[in-house]
Amino acid sequence: MKKICLFVFTVVFTSFFVFASSPQDKLKKAVILLNSGNSKAALAEISDAVMDIENTMSLYLKNLTRVKSVNGFGDFVPEEGWVMQAGQDLNIYFEIYGFHVFKKNGNYNLWISEDVVITDASGKKVFERNKWIELKQGFPYPLCPVYLLNTISDMPKGVYNYKIVLHDMVSGKDLTKTLKITVK
Repeated sequence: MKKICLFVFTVVFTSFFVFASSPQDKLKKAVILLNSGNSKAALAEISDAVMDIENTMSLYLKNLTRVKSVNGFGDFVPEEGWVMQAGQDLNIYFEIYGFHVFKKNGNYNLWISEDVVITDASGKKVFERNKWIELKQGFPYPLCPVYLLNTISDMPKGVYNYKIVLHDMVSGKDLTKTLKITVK
């Protein structure tokens, strides 16, 4: 009788780990692993749960800002507003959130591309680049801090619409933001 109970417990306990698929199940599994002293496996389960949660989100931007300089993620010196002087470089910084990730070879991978279209006040395209930036990156954990910096030099005087189109190549979703920039 003891062997049968032990066998049933083992099958039920093992099946919990094999079939854990929702983020909630993965977090429960992580707690069990952590309580049993297996911190590394618990962290892997938590990471997979975070990836699953991230993959339910929509693409969005934070800190879309004209900057003087950038030292790293979230570490930048902002410029005031979207009016600049002719001859000054246009540096646009933004952080990307809500992109989807996939797991491959133990890494959490993202794939984002950016198109940029600049039109003058009449609507004429003065700059256009598809896949101007393409970022394929792998991280050991799914919380991947991602920012982009766009730099344009020698913009003549005028009023421009600066359109950023981000493509999350994993989810197939896009995000478009248009900025009005004045060069004096």
